[in-house]
This record gives sequence, C-alpha cells and structure tokens, in this order.
Amino acid sequence: MRDDEGLIRRAVLDYFEGWFDGDPVRMERALHPKLAKRSVEADDGVREIGAREMVEATAAGAASGATPASGESTSASWTSMARSRA
Repeated sequence: MRDDEGLIRRAVLDYFEGWFDGDPVRMERALHPKLAKRSVEADDGVREIGAREMVEATAAGAASGATPASGESTSASWTSMARSRA
C-alpha cells in the first residue's frame, strides 16, 4: 500500500506543480493518454479536452498568472485509499 501512496502523491503533484510551473513533461506523466476532461461552461455548454490538449496548454503557460503566491507550496493529502481510488 505504501508504494501506491507514493505513486498517487507523485501523480497529484505532477499534475498541479506541472500546471503551475508550465512543465509539460510532468503534466504528461500525470495524465492517462485517454483523458477526457469535461467542464460546464457559463453558457451551459460542455467543454472537453484531452491529455494532448492539457499538455499543450501547460507548455503554452495557460496557468500564467494563476500560480500560487510566492512562498506557498503544493501538498497532497487524502482521507482514504481503496484498491482503485484515493
């Protein structure tokens, strides 16, 4: 179980820190290649992007201006972990 926790922590930190740091390598490492990320837009439309688009947005600095304030850090925690989810 300890190994799973380390892998989950790495994936979470790669996703968030990769996004804020503009590091496409970390973002790609965090995502499943068949990711389908969906969000409901203000006009009630649904926006869907895949892993490739997330990596490209990360490389393009899409999080620019949204980075944590200087001196803040990213951490990951969860309250439970079952066989296939945390």
